[in-house]
Parts: sequence; structure tokens; C-alpha cells
Amino acid sequence: MYINIHETQHLDTLFDEVSLVWYLVALGVIQGFFEWLPVSSKSMLMLFSSIFLGYTTQLSYAIAMALQGGTVVSASMYFYRDLLDVLRPRYRYMLKFLVVATAVTGAVGVPLYIFVEKVLVRKLDLGGSAFLIGLLLLMQILFRKTVKRYRVKDIDDINLIDSIIFGCIQALSVFPGVSRSGITIAALLYLGYRVEDALKLSFIASIPANIGATITTFILCGEALDILPIESLAIALATSAIIGIATIDILIKLASKHSIPTTLSIAVISIVLGITYSYYST
Repeated sequence: MYINIHETQHLDTLFDEVSLVWYLVALGVIQGFFEWLPVSSKSMLMLFSSIFLGYTTQLSYAIAMALQGGTVVSASMYFYRDLLDVLRPRYRYMLKFLVVATAVTGAVGVPLYIFVEKVLVRKLDLGGSAFLIGLLLLMQILFRKTVKRYRVKDIDDINLIDSIIFGCIQALSVFPGVSRSGITIAALLYLGYRVEDALKLSFIASIPANIGATITTFILCGEALDILPIESLAIALATSAIIGIATIDILIKLASKHSIPTTLSIAVISIVLGITYSYYST
């Protein structure tokens, strides 16, 4: 039987392209789901792209940072009313929070990002921080239960000091294994904010932070991302946006009705996945 070698090579190439699309769709699902949980979406994406796509650590990290653009879209769509309210005098506190937190995150985070991107050459323990964040959330539940005069802050109580603290904490999320939503939600809970308000502040603050992270990634790592077809990368971004909207909606609704069970569930998920990370990365 005659086999056209060129046709076979074409089919192999086509199969590889189709497989890559599905792998990138999976990356989009991972990003859209885990971005809003106290489990590092970067870690999940790096593990997946390293294992199934054979990418280097640096390229896997660049892809993980670039895909944050998709969750920018999901957060912007879900909180579009809140973003419009920022322009009103009544909600000026939110505008100040976003400006200060984003500025601090950029000032601290960009140098850290450059450092991480340059030295990220060895295998890292991606589960340690997820495990630690889970423990911090459990401790926070106990703290609220045991302290009788624990003052709960409302979302409009956000001030300059809290915004600076938030910005510094958020900047640490450039490290692989560190969940941006996890550490910022934990920080806000320890500062005294309600669970639903902590989620809302963290998710809205992710919009300018992730825009900055995505732009920085394409500026500093654009050449590394050139190996990916732009259409496939766009599919991954769209997938992460769609999954992200659904995940945000579920978490916000759960937090508003069942704050402590929601915090407990997130803590347990973080601890379990943190242990799983560490186990399979050894």
C-alpha cells in the first residue's frame, strides 16, 4: 500500500496542533478555576505544562503569568457594576484602595518577578505555601471563635494602611506556589474583614494586578511565548475567562450565606492540594 510521506507528516503536524489546543484549553480551565482559590494556579499550570507538554520551568512560568489575562476578563465582567461605582464619590474608598494597592504591588512585585524569572531554574516545592495558607485560614477561624470582642470591618472601612499591607502581600504572589487570592484573602480576614468582603476586595484588586502581570510577562518573556500559536493562546485565555466567572459566582454566593463553612472548605482544599503538590513533586 502506497503511503504519501508528506501527507503523513501533515497529519502528524495537524494532530500535534489539535493536541496542543486541547492542552491549552485544559490550562485555561485550571487557571479559571484555581485563580480564585487559595491554591496557586501558577503551580498547577507549571506542573501541567511541564508534565504533559514538556515545557521548561521558565516557559511554564511565563504561560502561567500570561493566562492571568483571562481571569482579568472574568473578574471585570462579574464586578463591572463595582468598577463603575468606583467613579462615584460614595465609593471613593474603593478607588483609593485599588490605586494604593496596585501601586504598592507594582513597586514590590516587578523586581520580585524579574528575580524569580531569572533564577527559576530548579525544581521547587510548589505545595508548601498552599499548605501554609490553609493552616492560616484554619487559625483565622479559631481566632474569630475565641476572641470575644473581635471587631468585624465593613468593606468601606478599608484604609491606607490596610491597602499598603494588601499591596505588599499581593506582590508575593509572583513566587510559584504562592496563591494571590489565598494570601490576600487570608490577610484581609486577619485584618478583620468579613469573608464575603475579603473575597470581593481580593477579586476586584486582581484586575489591575493581573493586567500588570500579563503586560510585564509579554514584555519580559515575549520571545519565550512566541513558540505558542496565537490562536491557541487566545483559546486558553477565553476558557480561563469563562470558567473564572462561574467560579467567582459560586464562591461569592457561598461566602455570603455560609462564611465559616466556606472558609473552612477553602482551607481544607488548600491543605489537601498542598500536600498533593509536595508528594508528586518529590
